Amino acid sequence: MIDLGLDAAEMVLLRDALATPHDVHFRVKILDRNEDEVAQLTPQVIGGQVSVDTTSDGPTRHLACTFTDEENVIQFDPASPGDGAMFADNFLSIDYGVWVDGMDRFVDVPVFTGPITHYERDGSEATVECQGKEVLLLAPMVQWRTKKFPKGTRITDAIHDLLWMHGERKMVIPRLHKRLHKPLVVTRHQEPWRVIRHLVGALPGNYIGLYDGAGYFRVREPASDSVFT
Repeated sequence: MIDLGLDAAEMVLLRDALATPHDVHFRVKILDRNEDEVAQLTPQVIGGQVSVDTTSDGPTRHLACTFTDEENVIQFDPASPGDGAMFADNFLSIDYGVWVDGMDRFVDVPVFTGPITHYERDGSEATVECQGKEVLLLAPMVQWRTKKFPKGTRITDAIHDLLWMHGERKMVIPRLHKRLHKPLVVTRHQEPWRVIRHLVGALPGNYIGLYDGAGYFRVREPASDSVFT
């Protein structure tokens, strides 16, 4: 579960709020390639949705978002001097906020973080599509050098090292005891995400590997109950 900075009593209040009618808000942020916030687009948003498919072989999260931009402030151009400029090495991040009466405030839950993969403009409206960070580990983003893991390497260590090689620093991976029963060679031009999914599948139990709404890669067992719907 994503750490929302709530204690046990506050989590109960949040779950109670989710089960009853409540006010919501959202925040849309532009992040740079280091996932640091550079601008907010919340006031311009006129529609959008986040879809999640944890059974997908590729990105589990997809975002489509439409903005109104009558003054042409939002640019899909790396040379644009504006803070709101968006281009391929930028990310969008979406927080979904739930009003909790018992806390007298909104609790923001990250529901999407990922790179921009498509942009188009129609008059004063701009539409942006993004995919989860798995897309950064799929073709054309392939393994650039061969990596060898010897027999006996912890599988979770191999997963961590592959992600680290490709620049990922946001990871929550338990250090499980299961080890490779034979050497593993990840060759050039392989898609790292396919290898990672294979390694997660070799772990004991029902572990899954995915990127959460905050952009962290997590290895965990499936949730036994639904909290956010």
